Amino acid sequence: MMVSFLMPKSVIGVRRTLLLSREISEKVAKDYPWVAGIAHDTAMAGADSLWATSRSELKKMCTLLAGVAMLTTKGTGDDLIRNSNAFNGKIQLPFIECPPPPDSKALLALVPSTRSWVIYSISDTGSPHVSFSKRGLEGLCTSVLAFRNHFK
Repeated sequence: MMVSFLMPKSVIGVRRTLLLSREISEKVAKDYPWVAGIAHDTAMAGADSLWATSRSELKKMCTLLAGVAMLTTKGTGDDLIRNSNAFNGKIQLPFIECPPPPDSKALLALVPSTRSWVIYSISDTGSPHVSFSKRGLEGLCTSVLAFRNHFK
């Protein structure tokens, strides 16, 4: 998550799975070692410690999204995280594009231009209906709590 937020879309591209490809991971490690270092330090800190001590909203957002990803990414087989649609298609990020599940009544998305987290649904006529929108870490926390019933 951290690498995906820090790197330009032109480098990481768009994917449907949680993990970056091996090729992109190697490129980041070679050409952007500071990004790889931040991501590694964030992962090694652990969620509890990071949440308690970090002042970085981005690190906290990535930690929360990683936890939600582990709870929502569904599939079968041995390599679930590497092969399944991220967040079961219910959360949309600028670097992750998945088809939403057919039974989905609401989706959670990050709007990069406003840094807002929105919960929205699509009406029968195809128009979006936003039921929640809030910026930053507080917006993500509140939207995840509000959206929790849709994660099942």
